[in-house]
Amino acid sequence: MEENMDLKKIEQKTYRYSQQDGMLEIFMGMFFAFYGGYFHHVLSGFTSEFPWLPFFFVFAFSAIVVEWVRKRVTYPRIGRVKFTEAIKPLYFIPAIVTLIAAPFMVYIADILSWNISPYITWLPALFGIVLVGIFQSSIKKTGDTRYYAFVILSVVSGILLSVFEFASLDMSIVIFFLIVGIPLAIFGVGKFLYFIHTVPVVEATEDEKYGFEKN
Repeated sequence: MEENMDLKKIEQKTYRYSQQDGMLEIFMGMFFAFYGGYFHHVLSGFTSEFPWLPFFFVFAFSAIVVEWVRKRVTYPRIGRVKFTEAIKPLYFIPAIVTLIAAPFMVYIADILSWNISPYITWLPALFGIVLVGIFQSSIKKTGDTRYYAFVILSVVSGILLSVFEFASLDMSIVIFFLIVGIPLAIFGVGKFLYFIHTVPVVEATEDEKYGFEKN
């Protein structure tokens, strides 16, 4: 049992080491911050002028941009960490699917005149609980307890926005994801700045810098 615990801590430390550049938090924060625009656009019947395209670009191209940055900033400092076994996404994929599908479900319910109004007001709280799964996944993979701050932030802000109903549904969603996304992105930027100022570039061959291995 003790050996299993030590192995788990080693895995968490290794994954935390690979993510110390803050790229994950930056793009996850941007994803959340722009999600409100996407939600608003769908609920308007795709006629809103609310900015939603940034959400599409972050969702579609974040992996490419992250890899581009890491090849030039991260790998020259810490190398390219390779895991012998893929990290399971846990709650991450179901949560993302829920986020993408939710506004379409609400939009279709409105078209079909389904009476879901008693439940609609609780969407911010539901999203707050959904995000707990995403942050819990990060905690499980990294062992970084700082993510609990975002767990508390998402749950509390979601419940408050549902209970007080001080704005329309789509604006409540916009506000909720801004409340969660902006601090998360700022946290990522802080990690990135700390990383580039404290971890020096090491001398390495071009293959080592960019994560390739010679045959």
